[in-house]
Amino acid sequence: YYKTLEQYQLAIDPLKQVIRINGKNLRARMELADTYGKLERTDEQIDSFEAILKISPDHVPSLHQMGQLIGRIGRHDEALNLLLKASALAPDNAQIHFDVGLAYRSKNLPEQELQAYTRAIRANPRMVTAHYHLGLLFLGQGNRKLALQQYEVLKGLDIAAAERFFKIIYP
Repeated sequence: YYKTLEQYQLAIDPLKQVIRINGKNLRARMELADTYGKLERTDEQIDSFEAILKISPDHVPSLHQMGQLIGRIGRHDEALNLLLKASALAPDNAQIHFDVGLAYRSKNLPEQELQAYTRAIRANPRMVTAHYHLGLLFLGQGNRKLALQQYEVLKGLDIAAAERFFKIIYP
């Protein structure tokens, strides 16, 4: 209820009470992690994800969200490992594959980045962000022809994204 009202600080104690009553309640632990995220309490959010992963090492949402989080704070190797584990456990999850691509991008590994975006597009051919970033990758490699192919795809998916991408191709 407090989260719905965006009173995140007030949500913490009731969530902790639920966890004290049932320490294996993954939903309450995920809600607590999300609450800490809303409050920008990164260390506590990471602690919450780590607690979940101790109980359930293959908990895909925790692997994914923690991978995203620690990637944002510069722990790229750890982030990539978490995201790769999540992608192996959820091979049809386009968002996770896309995030793996972003992790490879942060490590300047373009071949792996390409493969990850391709897996994301296979999982969801209409994923605008994957096509957009694939186009950026091609453009960064100097391959305008392949970038323009992604522009054409984007025109059929999201005209605003296509226009933004076109302005990058032809500034």
